Amino acid sequence: FRSRLGEIGEIISGGTPSTSNDNYWNGNISWITPADLSNYKEKYISRGKRNISIEGLENSSAKIICKGSVLFSSRAPIGYVVISEKEVTTNQGFKSISPYIENSEHYIYYFLLAEKENISLKASGTTFKELSGTEFGKIFIPLPPLSEQRRIVEKIEELLALVDDLETNKTDLQSYIKQAKSKVLEMAVRGELVSQNPKDEPASVLLERIKKEQKSSKSKGKKTEHNTHYEEELPFDIPENWVWCRLGEVCDFENGFAFSSDNYCSQGVPLIRISNIQNSKIDLKDVVFVDKIVDEKFIVEKGDLLIAMSGATTGKMGNYTFKEKAYLNQRVGNIRIKAESILYPKYRDFFMLTKSNDVLKMAYGGAQPNISGKMIESLLLPLPPLAEQKRIVEKIEEIFSALEFIEESLI
Repeated sequence: FRSRLGEIGEIISGGTPSTSNDNYWNGNISWITPADLSNYKEKYISRGKRNISIEGLENSSAKIICKGSVLFSSRAPIGYVVISEKEVTTNQGFKSISPYIENSEHYIYYFLLAEKENISLKASGTTFKELSGTEFGKIFIPLPPLSEQRRIVEKIEELLALVDDLETNKTDLQSYIKQAKSKVLEMAVRGELVSQNPKDEPASVLLERIKKEQKSSKSKGKKTEHNTHYEEELPFDIPENWVWCRLGEVCDFENGFAFSSDNYCSQGVPLIRISNIQNSKIDLKDVVFVDKIVDEKFIVEKGDLLIAMSGATTGKMGNYTFKEKAYLNQRVGNIRIKAESILYPKYRDFFMLTKSNDVLKMAYGGAQPNISGKMIESLLLPLPPLAEQKRIVEKIEEIFSALEFIEESLI
């Protein structure tokens, strides 16, 4: 039947003994405030941060609340709910109910949890909202027989346990998805993700082609020869038509220009700083502009891969996807492909994802880590034939898309 809270239990308010009298405090009586329930996840409570004495109890409006009572915070904020595990007292921030029917506290507890938003609408006040004992006692509660209350509580707790399991499994699954992505990338750069095609032009031919193009090119004024002697042990075996090379053999690396904040203006050319590298992308939301003209080697173009070179976020990367050209600030590096006929841009991007930890290990400088362009250029790159690079990228994107669909369904 439909009843009011005040009809099924005693409504009890709390109180606070004078804080200027030390005799009222540090006794053996638990005293609970709404602040004690901030981030509190348990169903039961037996004590707060402070205790009061018998003298404090007798000289304040605080009252003993018996074990099995339901405590409901009635201000600052409204809606915390717990069950007393033993005799306690509260401050005036609670309206508690001590049920007349034994073992009905669990049903009342879940009812108040479910209705706390609606109950808060009954609060009044200007400085802060507060629910009075009278209004709390008037709240209607559907009251089934005690046996049915028990069945309802059992079902609720069964479902809540299932939710907890799902939350745990969700966290585990997100971790598995992250591990799966790492494994996919590892297989990709080892030649284990897609099958090789013997008809593909070998990667060694691609590498020779880029070397010839470099020798004939004088426009960039950069060295055209790179040291291909590997003093370190090659990390793993690669397919026969692949080749090991240094990243600097197929990509040009350029540090940004040392712009001063005096160069910043409200319009002009966007300036990419470390703060603009967000979640593997370049975010222009808080971009600044400069009107200073500098060498074109500091210009960022669509398809460039940018990397933070110093500070707490050293090694984070983002792909520049905008048509509009921008300038590069000094603490950001640009990993630009020499020729897309040699290295497919997305293969470069996925390869660099596999090197994130290695880049961090290369960083020097202690509290303010730094990496240099030479370090980036020295990275060993397993280079597949161009056609296979594209097949690898397609397979990665296909698998990542499926994994991300699963991940989004968990939110």
